[in-house]
Amino acid sequence: MSTSPSVFGEGATLDQIGVVVEDIDAFASSMRRLFGIEPRIRSRNTYEGSLYRGEVVTAEVDTLFYDFFGIELEVHCPRNATNVWHEHLQRSGPGLHHIRVNLASNEQAVMHFTELSIDPAAQGDSMLGNGIKYTYWDTVPELGFFVETFNNLIRRPADSLRTETAERE
Repeated sequence: MSTSPSVFGEGATLDQIGVVVEDIDAFASSMRRLFGIEPRIRSRNTYEGSLYRGEVVTAEVDTLFYDFFGIELEVHCPRNATNVWHEHLQRSGPGLHHIRVNLASNEQAVMHFTELSIDPAAQGDSMLGNGIKYTYWDTVPELGFFVETFNNLIRRPADSLRTETAERE
């Protein structure tokens, strides 16, 4: 994990790279063939009441999580059109979707991106629960991908997902 720029606060880290794909099974097969690894988690998620471009929506996505060279690789395959993953897939095709910064509080990120006139493209409650929220900042025009902020600095998200998934299974 690398230490972040000070704009995100003390202890913030880059902890995830996210990609979008059209075929999640083909992606999993390629990861197996190229790297010999299986996803740590495979889930089908429905984010009810999420905000997408200012509208309350239900976002549906299939997701894979890999432990990949010390960073979490999150793979999204959208199941409906009212979400940031589908938007990016339609606009840019499969590939890099976001980098995620794990931080103690979204407040500092909100102030930083608001000062730069960068709006959230999507935000909502994490599947982890416990008041954890995600925000995708629309940095696509400048960077070609979103910056996601995630207020879960107290514990590493991969560990949280591993525990919660085991409890759900």
